[in-house]
Amino acid sequence: MRGFGLKVTPADSRTFLYQYRMGGRGTKTRRYTIGSYGKLTPDEARTIAKRLANEVAAGTDPLAAKKDRERLAIDTAFDICSQRFLGECTGKGWHNMVERTFRLHVSPVWRSKPLPAIDRADVAAVINRLPRQQQALRRNVFAVMRRFLNWAVKEGVIDRSPVESVESPEAVPSRDRTLTPHEVVMIWNAATGAGPMFGPILRLLLATGLRREEVAALDWHELNRKEKTVTLPRGRSKNRKINIIPLNTLAVEIIDTVAGGEKWPRQGFVFATSGGKSFASFYRGKTRLDKLLPKLSDWRLHDCRRTAATNLQELGVRFEVVEAAINHVGKSQSGIAAIYQRHDWAKEKREALEAWGDRLARLLSEDEDRPEAPDDNNVVPFAQRA
Repeated sequence: MRGFGLKVTPADSRTFLYQYRMGGRGTKTRRYTIGSYGKLTPDEARTIAKRLANEVAAGTDPLAAKKDRERLAIDTAFDICSQRFLGECTGKGWHNMVERTFRLHVSPVWRSKPLPAIDRADVAAVINRLPRQQQALRRNVFAVMRRFLNWAVKEGVIDRSPVESVESPEAVPSRDRTLTPHEVVMIWNAATGAGPMFGPILRLLLATGLRREEVAALDWHELNRKEKTVTLPRGRSKNRKINIIPLNTLAVEIIDTVAGGEKWPRQGFVFATSGGKSFASFYRGKTRLDKLLPKLSDWRLHDCRRTAATNLQELGVRFEVVEAAINHVGKSQSGIAAIYQRHDWAKEKREALEAWGDRLARLLSEDEDRPEAPDDNNVVPFAQRA
């Protein structure tokens, strides 16, 4: 075949080549490396050379096309595109979740594979590496991949997302665990032995109903003692909106204790580590607390938030106000309501959280005044409604 040959070096390296010109005899000769002898048989190499000859006859330069494919493979490689996507992830919690998901679960499978070459099998390969009993992890990883691949479609990197026809992993059953009055008192009292930062954080979770990340990463400039409020910026708010949340008397007292008085600092994390970062040792703090409360089982920190919301409902607070008070993104803040409902519920939120703070304070005071009870009597009744 014209232009097809084998290059042999003094070291006996043998490589199949295809030599061609894009034009007449006056144009420069070009050589396309087909592959090495041993990996390819002469017949296989000749078949490739014939395909290249057809491309040249059609006016396509095989070398230029090869370079374009190589450049495209680099530009669309997962490790390159994932960094671009990560740079556009706003919100510390979401950014950290994406970074961790890529690093631990997706990168070990996809590595530098070009996104156009990723298919349903590659998506399944990531999910199948995760333990089946960890349903929440499987759903979170799938959600990150879906967001990432949808972003790739929007950026024109791929035409369609391979997760379009892939069923999402099974949802985690919703927890309905709320803390009983006695459990609330037990946790509140044990918080003093759970660490100088984790203890106040735990009490603030009970007093405010906020999320653990919202409390642990509080910055002093977000707090206002005169107004008794905490202002969550867009980057720390789950609904990406600035949220002003009232602090009840109990919450203010907790922060006063952390600040060492009624004069609060103006900057820095409220719960800062020795390295100047926000508190993140939830597992260690929860483990220490569980050792102090061996009889309290099957509870999580998020149960504090659910308990606060449940008590607000028991106190007769409107559903919309409950959602606003604990900064929950729910049905009352979606659809048409999200567009036309502009009332901030500031007055109602303060009244609701103060009512919950009063109920919590009464529970604590009743526990102090209650005579020593036998071990088998661990029930503390709620105070009567006003």
